[in-house]
Amino acid sequence: MDITYRQTAPATLTLALCIAVMLPLFWLAYLYAVPTEDAVILFEYARNLAQTGVISYGHSGIPVEGATDFLWMLVIAGLKKAGVPEFLSALALNFAGALIILSQLKDSARRIIALIGLLFTPYLYAALQGFSPLLFCAVYVLCIVTSLRPYASFYALVLLLCLIRPDGVVWGAGLVLLRFVEGRGRHELGKELRNFLLYLCLPGLIYFAWRAWYFSELLPLPFLVKSAGDRNLILFYGYSGLYVLSAFAPIIPACLMSEDRVRLLRRLAWYFFLPCVFYSWMRLEQNAGNRFLAPMFFGTLFMLSRETKLRPMVVFTILSVLCGIKITVQTAETVAESRSEAYYYVSQDLARLNGKMLVTEAGRLAYHTNWITHDAWGLNTPQYAHKLIDYAQIDAGSYDLIDAHCKFSFLTNPIPLAANPPRSWDNLCHAMIDYVTDKQYKVFLVPLLTNGIACSNSRLCAFSSDASTRRPGCQRFDIFALSPSYAHFEEVSRLLKNRGAIDYSPTLKFEGDEICS
Repeated sequence: MDITYRQTAPATLTLALCIAVMLPLFWLAYLYAVPTEDAVILFEYARNLAQTGVISYGHSGIPVEGATDFLWMLVIAGLKKAGVPEFLSALALNFAGALIILSQLKDSARRIIALIGLLFTPYLYAALQGFSPLLFCAVYVLCIVTSLRPYASFYALVLLLCLIRPDGVVWGAGLVLLRFVEGRGRHELGKELRNFLLYLCLPGLIYFAWRAWYFSELLPLPFLVKSAGDRNLILFYGYSGLYVLSAFAPIIPACLMSEDRVRLLRRLAWYFFLPCVFYSWMRLEQNAGNRFLAPMFFGTLFMLSRETKLRPMVVFTILSVLCGIKITVQTAETVAESRSEAYYYVSQDLARLNGKMLVTEAGRLAYHTNWITHDAWGLNTPQYAHKLIDYAQIDAGSYDLIDAHCKFSFLTNPIPLAANPPRSWDNLCHAMIDYVTDKQYKVFLVPLLTNGIACSNSRLCAFSSDASTRRPGCQRFDIFALSPSYAHFEEVSRLLKNRGAIDYSPTLKFEGDEICS
C-alpha cells in the first residue's frame, strides 16, 4: 500500500500541477478571446444540428457537406443541446485531451517536459482558438499506446481518430500498416485482419456510405477545394512543405541520441511518411498554429518518453520550440487580439436584419447573423466546390451583400475571367469583383481591426494573401459590397460606417489589401 502510494503520488501531483498551469489559460480564453473565423464554421454546423436536427451551413436548412470534423462537431452539438456554448465545449474537450496526453507519460519529469513543450509550441494556442488539436492528438497518442500491445481496441481508436477529423486516416494508416508488418505467424496475422475488418474497415465503410448518401457528395468539400490548384513545387505546395518541415526537423537529431536509434527512426518513418507527403501535397488552409501537424509533435514526444534517458526528449522539445517559435508567437497573439476583429461586431450588427450574402470569410458572418450565407471558395457550399465560382452563378444567387478579402487593385481594374479558369484566390476575387462593379454594388472597405491597431503590429493580419508585405502605417481592410436594391441598404450602410468602414475610392493609397496613411 505504501509502495503504491509512493509510486503514484508524484505522478498525481504532477498532473495537478499541469491542471493548475493550464486551467487559467483555458478559462481566460473563454472569458476574453473570440474563437477564430475557421473554428466558428464548425460551430455553425454544430448549432444547426442541435437546433434543427440537420447538418447544414448558412441557414440553408438542407444537408451541406463541410463539417468534416464529424465526431468533434457531433459532440459539440450534443453539448449545445444540453445548454453548453460551443466555444466552452471546444475548450473543455481540448483541456481533457491535454490531460490524456500528459497522463500517458510514465513519470513526473517527462510530464513536466511535455507541459513545457505544450506551453511553448503553437498547438495549445490553436486549441484556444476553438480548434480540436489537443483532443485529436490525445486519441492519436492512445492509438500509438494500443498499437504497441495486442489489443483489438487499437482499431476502434483508429476509427475514433478518423471520425474526429478525416485526416485521421492519414495518421492512422502508418500505425495499421506497421501493426501488420510486425505481426508474427499466420494465426496472429489472421486475427489482426479480422480485427481490422470488424472494428475499423466495416464501420468506416458504413460511415462513408452514409455520408455520401446524406450529403450527396462522395468526398468532403474541403478535400476537393484544398487539393485543387497549381502547385509550385512539382506535386507539392512549397509553403505547405515548410509547415511540414518545421514539425519534422526536430525528430532526426533527437532520435539519433536515443538508445536504439535505428529501430526508433524506422518506427517513426512508418508513422509520419504518409502525413508528410499528404500535407505537402495539400493546400494547408485553415492550418492555425500548424495544428494539422500536431500529432507529429505529440506522437514523437510520447515515443521519446519511453526512452531510459531524458536527453532525447529534452532535445526534441527544445528544437520543436525553436523551429515553431514564430508560428507560436503569431498564434498566441491572434488569441490575445481576437476581440479586436471587426467581423465579430459587424456580424452581430447584421443579426437584427435578414438577407442573403456571398462571403470569402465564412465563419462569423454565417454564425452570428440570420442571413442565408454561401461560401464563395466552396469549403461549405457544394455548387462552388467542384469548380471556381463564375459571374453567372453569382448573378443567379441574387446576393444582398458580398464580402471579399481581395486586393484593391482588382477594384480599380476588374478583369472578366475566361471560361473554367484554374482555382486560385486571385481568380475568385476577379470573378466576384467583376460582378460587383458590373452590377454597381456600393463598395465599402471595412477594417479588419476595430481599435486602430496597424496591421504591421498585429498577427491577425498575418492570414492575408499579402502577409509578407505588411508595412508600418498600413491596415488591412476587406470589401463589403452592398446591393443597391437591398431593402435595408441605408441601415446596413450606417452600421458598417459605425464599425469604421470607408467608401472605396480609386484615389485611396492602397497596397494589396491594405490602406496606408
